[in-house]
This record gives sequence, C-alpha cells and structure tokens, in this order.
Amino acid sequence: MSDAHSPRHDAKSHDHRRSTQSASAPPGDVSQLPKGQCRYILTLPELKGHRCGCMGFHHNTSLPGATCYCGHFACFHSPHSIQRTGDDLAVLKKRVKDLEAMLQQKGSYQPESLVCRISDLEETVESNEEESAMQIKALYQNSSAAWEIIEALQERTKTLETYCGLYREQMAATRSELRELYNRQLELMDGEESLEERLHRLEDPGDILPAFPTTPMGSLRMDTR
Repeated sequence: MSDAHSPRHDAKSHDHRRSTQSASAPPGDVSQLPKGQCRYILTLPELKGHRCGCMGFHHNTSLPGATCYCGHFACFHSPHSIQRTGDDLAVLKKRVKDLEAMLQQKGSYQPESLVCRISDLEETVESNEEESAMQIKALYQNSSAAWEIIEALQERTKTLETYCGLYREQMAATRSELRELYNRQLELMDGEESLEERLHRLEDPGDILPAFPTTPMGSLRMDTR
C-alpha cells in the first residue's frame, strides 16, 4: 500500500515545488528591473493624490512577477535611483536653515499681528454692540409708543361704540316721535275736513232749515172753530 501511494505523493510534492519556484522566479533578467523610487499614486481616501513613499525597488521573490516590497509592480518605479551627492545635501541643509529662519522671523511678528488683529476685532465688536444696543433701545421706544397709540385707539373705539349705541337709541326714539306726529297730522287733516264741511253748511243754511210755502198770507184761511 505504501509503494502504491508513493508515486502520487512524489508527484504532489514535485508540483508544489514547481508552483513555488514559478511564483518566486523573476521574469526575465533581474538586472533589467528598475532601481528608482515608486511613482504609484495612492487611491485611498485619506491619502488620495499622494505618491507611494517607496524610495527604491526591492524585488519581492515571494510574489509572482516583478513586484516590489511596497506592493506595486516594477512598471510604477523609476528606472534609476537618484544618487545624492554631498553638494545636494549641502543645498538641502541650506534650504532647511533658510526655512527655519523664515519661520522664526514670521513667528516673531505673528503674536504682535495677532494682538493687533484681536484688539481691532474687539473694538469692532464693542462698537457693534453699542450700535445694536442703541438700535434695540430705539426699537423698544418705538414699539412702546406704538402700543400707547394702539391703546388710545382702542379707548377711542370703545367711546365711539358707546356714542353709536346712544345715537341708535335717539334715532329710534326720533322715529317713534315722527310716527306719532304723522298720525296726529292725519287726525288734524281729518278734523280740518270735517270743520270745512260744517262751515259750508253754516254758510248755506238752506240745506239745513225746512222749506216754507211762498203763498200770500191773505189767501190763507183761519180755523174759527
């Protein structure tokens, strides 16, 4: 049984070694791989727009292909590494010193400028507070005067409503008096017509007295019985 399984075991171990060798083996000539820094632009949200910080390509043989230890392929690296000389270091040191001097110079004036700006802002705030207080006071006075006018108008409205009620009562009484006067006038007119009729009858008594015969007195016979 052991002899039957040994060829399979040897084949599996051979395939595993072959896959490991193919994954770790660099493609082509190692001398043709780049040596410079990585130029890959990062895509992380917090590092978006920045390049990879790898300063030189170092082949990671545990990964397939030409991959650097920074995780990026060889195509993202510069062909040659930048060789720093002593002059470059001196220039860099000089630039650093100049920047430090500039920062110190600006820093010496910065507190004074901040104090001036803060004092100006305080003055502006104080003036604005005074103006705002005056405006609020004026608005309060105007609102108080407006409320006084409104209260006076309300009082006048109440007085006018009272007068209107009295006028309504007087108008109702006047209407009733006019109605009585009209009725009395009608009665007087009726009485005047009756008086005119009576005067007419008095002026023409023939209509009232009985009519007597117009025969002469001599022709009348006296009753001698």
